[in-house]
Amino acid sequence: MASKQKDKGSRFERESAGDLSVHGGSWRRIPGSGSLGTNLNLSYLTGDVEGYYPWFKLAIKAENKFGYGTAKQITVKREWVTKNREQSKIDHKYPCLLLKFDSVHDDVGSAKLICFNFDTWSEMMADVELLYTEYVSLLDRYMADKADNDK
Repeated sequence: MASKQKDKGSRFERESAGDLSVHGGSWRRIPGSGSLGTNLNLSYLTGDVEGYYPWFKLAIKAENKFGYGTAKQITVKREWVTKNREQSKIDHKYPCLLLKFDSVHDDVGSAKLICFNFDTWSEMMADVELLYTEYVSLLDRYMADKADNDK
């Protein structure tokens, strides 16, 4: 029988995949919380959840951490970030930590966090900047064509 803490972690993984699969996102939980991938040395089965948004050039490999603290504070270990970055690099995915404070019952929205390092955030914003630049270019062409047609 799984421990209570393991059940809470698995629930958070399913919850994360569902919560983040909105607004164009597609997230899935990795079977066995990535341990199968670690044991079989299959990098695509590591991590806890993976997500994809069509406007980012890479998918996101997330490591979920729940219950490492209290309702007021959470512990984040650098080794989690390092491991996630290494696994994500092998799979050409953006690394991410999904964190959840334990025992939060009032403002549940403040209990869940998405954590990217600065380099990853910068790469993701470059993807969005490229998309925005292309959008503005298309909009300019559309407006120019519309102006020509109105003459």
